[in-house]
Order: sequence, then structure tokens, then C-alpha cells
Amino acid sequence: MADDVRVLLGLINGKSKVNVYVGEYRGLSDDRKLLVDVGGSRVPVETLTPYRPSLNESVWVWFVDERPFMMGPVEPKAATGTVLSVADGLLVLSTDMGELKDVPYGGEEPAVGVSVRLHWSDGPYALSVPSADVAAPPVPDPPTATGEVKSPEFRAIDSGQFYSRWQNNALRASDNVSGAYFYGTAIADTIPADARNVSGQVYLPLVQEMGECRIGRHAFASMPDGWTGSTDEVALSPRGGWVAVPAPILAALIAAPGGITLVSGNGDNRWNGTQLDGLSGCLRITYTS
Repeated sequence: MADDVRVLLGLINGKSKVNVYVGEYRGLSDDRKLLVDVGGSRVPVETLTPYRPSLNESVWVWFVDERPFMMGPVEPKAATGTVLSVADGLLVLSTDMGELKDVPYGGEEPAVGVSVRLHWSDGPYALSVPSADVAAPPVPDPPTATGEVKSPEFRAIDSGQFYSRWQNNALRASDNVSGAYFYGTAIADTIPADARNVSGQVYLPLVQEMGECRIGRHAFASMPDGWTGSTDEVALSPRGGWVAVPAPILAALIAAPGGITLVSGNGDNRWNGTQLDGLSGCLRITYTS
């Protein structure tokens, strides 16, 4: 087993945080990692498969505890094709995924109407003629419905710290300054009221930790003129990274628009806001529909 595979399985077995994104392959880095555009940034990505994407192809990228891995192409690939024409050493094929043009091949030139097997790496390549057609297995009975597990993410649309007035976009929880995130109506609009097995985490890009700190909630979709108020407060631990959100707060955010508060009566805790860190305040809520 490859070392990277052992690392990935070890991280998942340790209940690591896994985020799945779609990116576009842009080439190789100097150290032969894949360069993939994800979320507005070009990221060097390790690969756990021998698959080599075509330039600009969309691929799945898993971030396991913020370490990125390319898992394969977004679009499924045809396994075989039927030759429609041959010209200048290239094939035009009919496949169950559509027509493929300019496909190179190995061995003798195949005749029109012949089936060929396809290998994919930086585009298709016709390798050989299948020895026999493989019949598709019978369709199994559908599984018993148990509900679909979903894990949508909700980016905060705004953030700020309040002391007599809203000071700036960063967040602070101290003796007389409190912070808040705002999410519009997306959470209540997306997650049904009868959702089951609800859990969630919020991403907090910690800058400074001092004294005590609590996480709570407010009932505003966007930033009001004054302070939002804060209810359902509990001690915040840990104070940075992906932090579990208490069930009463999640239930309230699903029931009606609102947001997260960060408060303290005896401390000085600080986090980057949404303008400096696009993930700041991101809520990941998992539930069964």
C-alpha cells in the first residue's frame, strides 16, 4: 500500500474533517504535484490514483484536515467504444458516454464497427479489442429507505465586533467587545424543520486566546444597527479551527434566520473576519432528511 494511501486512511480513521470540492486541473508543479484551481486559488494537490487528468478537466479534490488529495475525474469515463471511422492514426468512437474524436490507438488499425477498450490518462487511448462483451448484472432491489445524509456548508455573509457600534469585520470577545456572524436566510431556507440527527461545526480562524469565552446565537439575518444580543451561550472549547456547535443553537438557526455570537466577560479573544478569511464563520451542518 502506498504511503499516501496509509496517511489518508489513518486520517479518516482518526475522524478527521473531510471537505470535498470540485477543481480544475491546470498542470504540474515543480515537485510533480497536480496544480488544481479550487475555490479561487491554485493549489498543489497530491494524487492517490494513477489517473492523469487532461488540462482544464474537472476533478474531485478531498481536503483531509486541510491536506488536499485528487481522487479522480468528476465526469465518468467510457470503458469501451465502437469505431465509427479511422483517419490519420486517430479514431472516432461511439460510447455510452457520447462520441469521442481524435482517439489514438495501439496495435493494428481497427476496422469500422469493431469494439475497442479504452484507457484514460491525459485523455482517452484505445488499447485493444475486448475479448468478449460482459453482460451487465441484474439490477438489485432498491435499498430500504432510511433517509439521506447531507452536509451542506453555509458561508457567513458578514461578521463584525461591536462596542457601542460595529467597529470592523474582525471578531473579538472581551470584557466589553463582542463578535457575531451573519448568514442571511440560507440555513433556515435549506434545512427542513423535520431534519434528524443534526450536528454541526463552525470554522473559527483564531488569532488570540485569553481568558474565558462563550459561543451563543442571535436572531438577525444581517447586521443590525445595534448589538444583536446573545442567547443559548455555552463555553467555547476549542476556540479555533472546526468547533462543534451546540444542538440548541443549531435547532434555532434551522427554525429561523439567525447567526453565531462570540462573547466574554473576562478575557480577550480574537478571530479573523470574513474579509480576511473566506472560511471564517463557515457552518457545516450534517443531518438526515
